[in-house]
Amino acid sequence: MKGRDIKKKNKINPDQWDQYMPDLIDKLCSAKNDVRMIAIETILDFFKNRFIGDDFLPFAEKVYESLKDSIFRKELKNEQESALNLICVLSMNLGIEFEEHANEFVRTILTYVKEIGPNELNRFFAVAFLTRFSFNNEESCQVVLERLLTILNNKRSRPADFNDDYFIAIIESLSIVITCISHENFFTQNYDNTTQLIDNILEEKLEIVYPSLLRLIALISEKMTLYEESPSCNSFNESQSFISRYKSQISEIESRDNNLLQIIEDTISYLDGGNISEQYLINGNEVWISGHSKKTIISAIHKVCGGHIIEQLEKNVRLQWELDLPYKLPIGSLRVKTSLIQNAEKTSPSKKKINK
Repeated sequence: MKGRDIKKKNKINPDQWDQYMPDLIDKLCSAKNDVRMIAIETILDFFKNRFIGDDFLPFAEKVYESLKDSIFRKELKNEQESALNLICVLSMNLGIEFEEHANEFVRTILTYVKEIGPNELNRFFAVAFLTRFSFNNEESCQVVLERLLTILNNKRSRPADFNDDYFIAIIESLSIVITCISHENFFTQNYDNTTQLIDNILEEKLEIVYPSLLRLIALISEKMTLYEESPSCNSFNESQSFISRYKSQISEIESRDNNLLQIIEDTISYLDGGNISEQYLINGNEVWISGHSKKTIISAIHKVCGGHIIEQLEKNVRLQWELDLPYKLPIGSLRVKTSLIQNAEKTSPSKKKINK
């Protein structure tokens, strides 16, 4: 099929997106920044209000290869942000079919992590997002998690300009990756290094980092509780000690920031046995998505697709399986992360955001 040429973005018919892709791929390789930007934004627009999924596979490799220059050239900040957003969209739509490219991207970023500047922190989010949605091997996810923990806990592993903004970006990325690690593996391999991180930040009183840190504490508390309830847990019995220890420290935090005070209150309520839930209308059903692991995943999807999250939740079967939502396609109709289905975390729904 002969591709259509793109002269003006506003004349494109998004329902015929595939006919424009050959010309768009050519424009992604243009020497002109403005031409590349229009091509990236046009492809992103194709994914708004529609789920493309595996239909994009014939174009995925060429698009990824064409985006490398936009992603890795430091002087192209605005273009880099749009390019990173696009590879996250591709990861969310293609899942493990995008794994080869996701592996290459993550490996490259983490190899040169010391060169990441303060204006490039969205690279950490992209690393976590592609790990979460396109890695099909928990060992590979574990490598990413350990690398992020090393950057946070070992000053020699950090970029030269490391500051509180790095802490926030990497902790939020860490939380995303933790959601694809089994409860047992997290507590046998990562628990000590993660609590070391929490202790260091609380000791240094890095208030600007607290919102991200408190969400991480709640996430670990949830994983700990679920692990102790699982048949595979024979001797681990630390959840109450963990909750008591950090609830006490969180209660002592003083701040004039009303947003932080609300997060503190919500976190303490959750550690006291509360539940966190959000309601969505998905495929005609009112669905409550509960728990901090699922909340973390939903927040990451929000960041990538903004107001178009419902289209993903209604039509992206991979997400539906991972979030335990009503789905339309029969099992076996596409490849999914089997490890994530096995580790699906179910919590009782509540009609309040946080309810005791």
